[in-house]
Amino acid sequence: MEFLIKALSAINPWGVRWLTRRDEERGIWRARQISPSQLRPEDLLVDRDYRKYFFRRPEDDRIKSALDVGRNVLVLGESLSGKTRSVYEALKQLPKIYWLYLFRKNLMSLDKYRYPGRPIDGYHRFFVIEDLQSFVKVPNFATVLSDAIEHKVQIVATCQSGIEREGVVKQMGDKGLSLEFLFDSTYGRGTTIRLGEIALEKAKQIAGDVGITQYHFNGMIGSIFEPLFKMQQRYVSCNANEKNVLITLKELYDCGLMRSGFRCSLIWIERALATNKRCITSVTLSGVVEQLAQLEFFAFDSRNQEVSAREAYLKYVVEYPTGIVAPATLQLFQDLVSANDTDPEALKLLGDRIFVAADKPEHFEKMAELGVSCCNRAVELSAGAPPRLLAGRQVDLGNALAVC
Repeated sequence: MEFLIKALSAINPWGVRWLTRRDEERGIWRARQISPSQLRPEDLLVDRDYRKYFFRRPEDDRIKSALDVGRNVLVLGESLSGKTRSVYEALKQLPKIYWLYLFRKNLMSLDKYRYPGRPIDGYHRFFVIEDLQSFVKVPNFATVLSDAIEHKVQIVATCQSGIEREGVVKQMGDKGLSLEFLFDSTYGRGTTIRLGEIALEKAKQIAGDVGITQYHFNGMIGSIFEPLFKMQQRYVSCNANEKNVLITLKELYDCGLMRSGFRCSLIWIERALATNKRCITSVTLSGVVEQLAQLEFFAFDSRNQEVSAREAYLKYVVEYPTGIVAPATLQLFQDLVSANDTDPEALKLLGDRIFVAADKPEHFEKMAELGVSCCNRAVELSAGAPPRLLAGRQVDLGNALAVC
């Protein structure tokens, strides 16, 4: 197959693209031989708006320099800080053809993947992970990442800072992997580069350069380009049913009850609404969800009965009722665990977040006990699951017990 891909590439570079798209449709994750000039914005940015304008920061030069010398690179920052765009621009500047392994945050499975056993024709190889916090939610992520390390594939990843990074550290640690080992210069393996806020005056200059007149700037460069201003106006105009669903979805996001790619099952939303006694009156939940999808708050997959949330909207547009500051509390976790007591997937996701989300030091012991309860119940409910899935949840339980 590698020979076929190289042969098609020599005859027609688009042949490689066709094979890749076809494989993605079949759920297969694989590499693509590519030159920097062939890298397209949609390869990394997927469905996000792309503008040729790029504001280069000193951190972008550091990313490029780290790639040039063969280091793994972790780009860390808040939502809308420009992490994925910075990686895209750095890859575009590389001087040679390379093999690109790409994990997109909306990919649901890594069960089928292929690595070349050795560098092909001397071409360099990059494994690009968009949103590390989504990657670690996909079954089999540890095997894929371990294979990348074994095959000496250079790893380039983006990750949210704060509690999302803490969750990645925990989930990688549960599988015997270390985020610091991969991306800390102390070990000589890689570099972590943080993208922070830009000044208001610089934001005004950028907005003027690209002709944007209305925007809601929150310190992050992406907030200039993301339609937060428009979505905030829509949120204010939402009715009570719509706001109840969006607030509930925000709570589930804060509690980690989302699949990779910020996908959330409709049944989880329904259970959370019932738990929090938020009523949907006169219409069905699916009707409200379809309306919110039309308003572009998220995408709705009616076949799989799940929504794909826009993280920036959950963080910067949807607002909690007055007085709620730290929603991911012990009580909320307890309510969600109780509501999903027969759902092993939900319990696993909640358990992963519980250990890094203690809102007060005095709650840590109770949070840890709740986390162990989640993992134990997930194992009980997974008795008939495939051996690899059951073994993974048993490992989660063992690690949870070790914390306590």
